[in-house]
Amino acid sequence: MASAATAPTPRPTQPAADPGAESGARSATIANVSHTWSTATSHTTTVSNTAPTGSYTVAGGDTLFAIAARTLGSGDKYWTIFNLNKNRLETGGERFTDPNLIRTGWTLKVPTAAAATAPATAESSTSSSSSSSSSSSASTATSNTGYSNNLDGWIRQAISILNSHGYVVSYNAIYQTVLHESAGNPSAVNHSDSNAARGTPSTGLMQMIQPTFNAYALSGHGNIYNPVDNIIAGVVYAQARYGGLDNVVAARCGGSCWYGY
Repeated sequence: MASAATAPTPRPTQPAADPGAESGARSATIANVSHTWSTATSHTTTVSNTAPTGSYTVAGGDTLFAIAARTLGSGDKYWTIFNLNKNRLETGGERFTDPNLIRTGWTLKVPTAAAATAPATAESSTSSSSSSSSSSSASTATSNTGYSNNLDGWIRQAISILNSHGYVVSYNAIYQTVLHESAGNPSAVNHSDSNAARGTPSTGLMQMIQPTFNAYALSGHGNIYNPVDNIIAGVVYAQARYGGLDNVVAARCGGSCWYGY
């Protein structure tokens, strides 16, 4: 999981077992790429067809979760955006049919925050608490820091913090790891792997299990659902175990032959 902090922002393209992270398949997307993950909760969201809307153009590195966090104040409202745009004909003649797949350049209708209704499904108190915590962490991860509240901003903020503690890691190493592990969803939780069977599911952007996260989190960055904190712990873990996150990505063909780290 390690190198330069000034790498240019990449644009996603279709890509031609360890206790720290999960090695099973997950699927989701960061604008243009699809993979696999399981979220902490499921949602059924309703929005009036006559509710006031604006528009949003998908940029490289965007996820539906991040767009919802930025425009509606909560990443958990991504289903609201999906339902509003479902089957919408997008640029290139493709229809928006999968909430886990958005492409750079697509234009999405986005309801105003007041128009979006709360998730309608009943959830357990544990799931509701986790979902609330994760979406809050994502939406506040970059508050008052000058960084964008999206994947690009989370990575750049994490690199800055890591550099200040003597860790060196490349933008691309973090990006590739996040893309393949969680597809950019800070609340991604894998409930089907061996870690989950032991009661410690892989969680967050870097798919850390709680004990490993606790062991490698830097002081003041102890929230596994906070995307910046999760990146930091993942990089520190990779440094200790593999000599750097860049080594992890290099061993996985730069990302094209990915397996759990």
